[in-house]
Amino acid sequence: MLKDLLFWEKFRPQNFKQIVLLPRIKNFISDGIKTNLLLHGYMGTGKSSLIRILLKDKNYKYINASLNNGIDVLREDLYDFCTSRPSPFIKSTDTMKYVYLDEFDNTTSQFQEAFKAFIEEYNDKVRFIITMNHIENVIPEILSRFNKIDFDPKNDDEIKYLKNGYFKYLKSISNYLNKKDNFKIDDNIIKKIINKNFPDLRSCVQDIQEYFITKNDNIYSNIEKDFLYIHNYIMNGKNDTLENFDFVDRNFNENPLTLLKAMGRPFIKYLIDNHIDIFKNKGFSIIKVSKEHNETFSNQTVDPIVHLTNYINEIKKIIY
Repeated sequence: MLKDLLFWEKFRPQNFKQIVLLPRIKNFISDGIKTNLLLHGYMGTGKSSLIRILLKDKNYKYINASLNNGIDVLREDLYDFCTSRPSPFIKSTDTMKYVYLDEFDNTTSQFQEAFKAFIEEYNDKVRFIITMNHIENVIPEILSRFNKIDFDPKNDDEIKYLKNGYFKYLKSISNYLNKKDNFKIDDNIIKKIINKNFPDLRSCVQDIQEYFITKNDNIYSNIEKDFLYIHNYIMNGKNDTLENFDFVDRNFNENPLTLLKAMGRPFIKYLIDNHIDIFKNKGFSIIKVSKEHNETFSNQTVDPIVHLTNYINEIKKIIY
């Protein structure tokens, strides 16, 4: 049954016609994989789906670099693959081999140093593809050996293009659900899902599944409204500690977790959706502060209202 399936896998794009990509990315990979490629950007924007399409019917080795990043992976798995004869079961005229390392930004510096020499040794017979969310975690010597594709939208035109593409993609899922299960999703709900998660298309599809299972559209209205009130306060252009304390104490004394949730991922998405320049220039610092406060919030020795006031102070200080 549909409710027993993972929608993101069931509706994962299978070809270039289905996948939502910015024009500059489509143009870059229109002739396939010709060089070593480094794909980076926000999670859920189609990096892995694109590589799956590009590598279809090719001779390739997949490694989850977040889980398998010891030097033995290079010495054993990759060495064996790069030096072995082509598999007779691969029906392709492409004689090149391909190595795909996913979540490469979670590898150690030691692994990256060893991988650097590995690329040089097999550059005549192997093309390497690495994907990641955080390009700043990769050493310069690796970056210089790859053509880089940034999946994050860079301006209002790219944001508009992606949102239109996301709407068409999610609308096709809605039409499928309507045909197979007589379940129709209103266009306004689809737009709310996109705005809530942008640019993470995978989370959009997961929200579609949640809506399909629960049949409850309030999760895309009440929570969104509460979070928007918080985000607008943060962006009001002032950073007064007393005013911040009053805001937190007055609104979240009984439920401080509401503010904590709004200040994490939803706030990052709000910035990307509405203040892309701020996120591009200061996003790393904002994410770092958010990570630190989320990790320490469970410390019961700190009053939650004081903690959250300090959280807002630090975020506002970064922005203003």
